[in-house]
Formats: sequence, C-alpha cells, structure tokens
Amino acid sequence: MRIISAVCTLIFMGATLVCVSAAQQATMTNTEVLKADLSAPGREVVQTLIVIPSGAGSGGKHTHPGEEIAFVIEGAIRVEIEGEPPVVKNTGESIMVPADRMHFAANAGSGPARLVSTYIVEKGKPRTSFVK
Repeated sequence: MRIISAVCTLIFMGATLVCVSAAQQATMTNTEVLKADLSAPGREVVQTLIVIPSGAGSGGKHTHPGEEIAFVIEGAIRVEIEGEPPVVKNTGESIMVPADRMHFAANAGSGPARLVSTYIVEKGKPRTSFVK
C-alpha cells in the first residue's frame, strides 16, 4: 500500500511540474530595447523585442497611447484590431496598429513568434492599457 501511495504521489508531482512548466512557457515576453524622446513635443519612441510562445497571446485586448508598428522576425502572429478583419502576419511582414485602437495578438504558428514592435506614444502615459 505504501508503494502505491508513493507512486501516486510521484505521478501527481510530475504532472503538476509539467503543468506549471507549460504555463510558464506560455507567457509572452516584452523586452524594451530603446526608449528616447522625439522631436515632436510630448512624444517618445519605445522599441521592444516581443516573444510569443506557441499557444500564447498578448495577454488580452489592449490599447496604446500612440501607434504601434510591428515587424515579425520569426514565426507568425494573428492580429485582431478593432473594426478590422483578423490578419496573419508571417516572418518578414509588418503591421501598424492605430493609436488607442483596441487589439490583440496571438502566436499563429507551431514555434515561437518573435517581433520587433516600435511604439510612437505620448510621453508619460502607460505604454499599454488592458481592456477589462
């Protein structure tokens, strides 16, 4: 009986570890690589490297206080912008999201999607606001 209990405990712990590991892997990362003032008063540029694992997305519908220009450097993403039909962008393609427009992105491939996003935004405002 003790052996069965120990085996069940090990199986449960292994399954839990796999689930936690999968959940951790399915998180998008957004690494800021540049932030600078622009010649336009009150505006700044922020450039980020974004990695969206397979099966993950941008964390929900959100907006930015300025334009976002994204260039896919690896993989594919599906982008939904409020008022427009969903599109898939593949390696080497770009998309522009208008200021304050609600949108969402998700990995559309089997491997990680990597993109460089450049934001031209109002200085001092949060770069991303999630919609509830």
